[in-house]
Amino acid sequence: MKTLIHTLIMFLGLVSFLPADNNASTGDCPHGTLQPPFCDRDGDMLADPETDPSRWLDPYTLVFGYTENQALYPGARRALADWIEKATGKKVRFFLYRTNAAQLEAMRTGLLHIVGLNTGSVPIGVECSGFRLFGMAAKADRSYGYTMEIITYPGSGIHTMQDLRDQTILFVTPTSNSGYKAPHALLKEKFHMSEGIDYQVRFSGSHTKSIERIIQHKVKVATIADGVLTSMIEKGKVRREEITILYRSQSFPGTGYGYPYNLKPALAHKIEQAFFDFKWLDSRGKLKDVNKYHDALFIPAHYRKNWELVRTVDRANRPDHTCR
Repeated sequence: MKTLIHTLIMFLGLVSFLPADNNASTGDCPHGTLQPPFCDRDGDMLADPETDPSRWLDPYTLVFGYTENQALYPGARRALADWIEKATGKKVRFFLYRTNAAQLEAMRTGLLHIVGLNTGSVPIGVECSGFRLFGMAAKADRSYGYTMEIITYPGSGIHTMQDLRDQTILFVTPTSNSGYKAPHALLKEKFHMSEGIDYQVRFSGSHTKSIERIIQHKVKVATIADGVLTSMIEKGKVRREEITILYRSQSFPGTGYGYPYNLKPALAHKIEQAFFDFKWLDSRGKLKDVNKYHDALFIPAHYRKNWELVRTVDRANRPDHTCR
């Protein structure tokens, strides 16, 4: 695993941006990389669970928050919600957030109890909103992840990464790992291109919209997650020959699932167990209406290990990162 992580970091050329994790403490509440008031006494880089029962979240209805870029399809979401309801004895209601910022704020203020965060938003959620990551989706062989791709269309006149100079690149959202953070760092560190100087930026709001703009020839270059493109090709919405891939990265972890640090511990445990026990196969042994990456189960996710490269990308993009 260490060799793999080192290889991934080298691919982005970001070794110089990999300082040791900060575990400085303040009194009996070591913050580590977290913003106050969150504590990290066990050094796992996650906010410690709330120990004061008077501050626990124990809602009658669990709100499961996601954005349009989250991978679960409606059928899978409903099946998972039914499973969680049986495991917890509580109702589960889905809520679509239009932006990651709104999603994170809802979690921080106690309005959101089960959370699916896109790859790039996980560090912000962990450090600024008390997000406790516990799981991620994986394929049947327990492999996981996706790649970032920079795409164009045949006949665009763009053939190499150097051709991106003086172009406008369509990204997804500022918090998207594959849709902005990783390619932004890649262009800066490996190809020595600066945003606003060597290329201009636009945002589409979703990977699907970015791909659609490419095949409609409305933009020449976009950055996406490979699983979204694969899904659109399989559904007949895009023909593979309509897309030219200029660059493909190594793998990143996908959507991270978790809950706020102050969710009642017994309830949090039931939610975790429900995810890991969830059956993705129907009575005929076929996958249900699963997500864009053809995942077949949920597996434990470890923020320190699984999100190391993502944090490295963040440090390259925003070395002075704060929660403002």
